[in-house]
Amino acid sequence: MELLSTLIWFVVFFMLGRTMLTWLIESKEADNARIKLLHHADMMIRIVKLEPLPEQGTILAYDLENNQFLGQGSDEDEVKQCIMKRFPEKVFVLNDKPFSANKTVKVKIEDSNAS
Repeated sequence: MELLSTLIWFVVFFMLGRTMLTWLIESKEADNARIKLLHHADMMIRIVKLEPLPEQGTILAYDLENNQFLGQGSDEDEVKQCIMKRFPEKVFVLNDKPFSANKTVKVKIEDSNAS
């Protein structure tokens, strides 16, 4: 009888341990997938800063984070067209307004601080 009780407890703890281990592995995999998704989104969504050169009648556009040159034009619309032509798969944000050459991308920027 005591052997049966010990065996039952062993099976219960084994199943509980296996369930917890499976949950931990799945949780870690979900965290890794979330990190990859956030990294991918970070690489796909870029914030644009403009540098006007009034003496030349030109506006230069740079990536705010890494200062990569994105394009240039005589006005904001021309700058946006240049950027979309060079980077058709990316989403850009200029003056809190997203734009992209990829028409399947639908982006809405929300202020997380707004109540």
